[in-house]
Amino acid sequence: MGRETGLISDVRGYGTHLGFDCQNIDSVQRWFQRTGLNIHRSGPNTFGLRPSLTLGVKDVAQLRDSFKYYSPHFETMQ
Repeated sequence: MGRETGLISDVRGYGTHLGFDCQNIDSVQRWFQRTGLNIHRSGPNTFGLRPSLTLGVKDVAQLRDSFKYYSPHFETMQ
């Protein structure tokens, strides 16, 4: 996703336990909430994924799609 969108960098971790840095983290977090994702901030510019054991392919696809369609101007769009 970092290469596709340019929104994330410094991806680290293993498997589904990941951390990554994100530009405009406040806006991105509000976007995730609007799209139904509750994602954990673990630092000033960092999201941390510590998913439950029920994380499935659909859940990961929803996260990927949310990144794909994110726009920093979503709050002003109708």
